[in-house]
Amino acid sequence: MGLALVVLLALVRPPAAQPELPTLSARPLMEPGDLLARFDGPARTTSDGAQVALEPLEAGRLRLPTGRVALADAFFFGIDDNTLDRGVTRGSAPVTALMATGEDSAPVLAAAVLRFSSASVARWEGIRGAAGSVAYAGTESGIVGIASAEVDERFAVREDVAELVVNRLIVSLESEPGAASQAWLALEVDDGLNLIALVAGHGDGLQAGHWGLDATGKPAVLLLDFGVLDATGGG
Repeated sequence: MGLALVVLLALVRPPAAQPELPTLSARPLMEPGDLLARFDGPARTTSDGAQVALEPLEAGRLRLPTGRVALADAFFFGIDDNTLDRGVTRGSAPVTALMATGEDSAPVLAAAVLRFSSASVARWEGIRGAAGSVAYAGTESGIVGIASAEVDERFAVREDVAELVVNRLIVSLESEPGAASQAWLALEVDDGLNLIALVAGHGDGLQAGHWGLDATGKPAVLLLDFGVLDATGGG
């Protein structure tokens, strides 16, 4: 991710929809249940035929005062409606990042999970927008933003708040470029709201998102797959 692109996106927030994004890769990704299991602790797996070391790390807590989740490029909240289709438990949800390190590569963010309860996942379904259309973690900058719907709504009507948070994001990214600690950033908004920015390991484009539903059909987890691990490491 080039810093010049980040600055351009931050300074020129478009008035309409986000730019058209590439389609999801045909590369077979790990099944959601297999990917979630990789958050249980440090482990090794294979991807593209190579050994990869995995390590789950806590990335903060996302505040969800009304249980509505919004997902967008971190620089494009407040443009269109980025609220997802399912409501979750009100309060705050822990966010865990899954870092992947290849034999000859630096750590990258392979996936992230938000946990809303301790219930086991009984089935999976793809995330959708509030209107029911299929949704993905689409990013032009390569940085996925996860927030409450209130943050999305605040950015839509308070450009000053949006610009302040975006500037903080840029400063944070510039402070330690390339550091593993910069794979995610927790940013305060206002009125007790916050936003967590996740630097997708596969870069810009579309990343898959999955609701993990419990036996009653309520969301237990929200799993974001950043396209780093493929199906060869599943099972």
